Amino acid sequence: MELTRGCAEPCPFCAFNVGPLRAVARFTPENERLFRGVLRALHAFFGDATETGFLYYASEPLDNSDYERYLHAFYEELGVTPQTTTAAWHRNLDRTRRVLAQSRAEAGWVNRFTVNSLPLLERCMASFSAEELEDVELIVHAPGSRQSLVKAGRGAAADPEATGGTVACVTGFCINLPERTVRLVSPSTDLERWPQGEMVFASGSFGTAEDLAA
Repeated sequence: MELTRGCAEPCPFCAFNVGPLRAVARFTPENERLFRGVLRALHAFFGDATETGFLYYASEPLDNSDYERYLHAFYEELGVTPQTTTAAWHRNLDRTRRVLAQSRAEAGWVNRFTVNSLPLLERCMASFSAEELEDVELIVHAPGSRQSLVKAGRGAAADPEATGGTVACVTGFCINLPERTVRLVSPSTDLERWPQGEMVFASGSFGTAEDLAA
């Protein structure tokens, strides 16, 4: 589930070719009711597999200033905290530490930082202790790293030597909360037909959790 539309942290190699940030679903009473209703509808459909959901996909989770409140609501509904991958970890280090602490306290998964330059890698190493990063994966795209890019989206333009493939990692439903849309998707390496590396089997919109369930 995406809590924003677009991204304020535009990675030049973005395989989803995400556009600029243009919508944010704040944690208003209306959106909280919808979010919890959506989680319950998904749980009725998927059962315990709903616990493997996460709240970003082709978006930057920390673009939503209420992200932590959504994490806590997810934990209250399902008993776990979703995994977080963020390229914006450096914007507010205190907030990042709070997100990591909340994840550890509320049955969270291993989280991930995307690190897009050597100065950011140096800042990460200087800002966080080894203990703070013990359960954080670093996805390093700085020059000289061994992290390969894929051709999907903006990848080929960022690196002419990018390999074929996709970073899409969802087979199932992708829900965008601010736009109230849902897509049934799966990864694809047929970039001529699916240039973002993701095939879309069906898509639709919903107004309520009951609409989504239907």
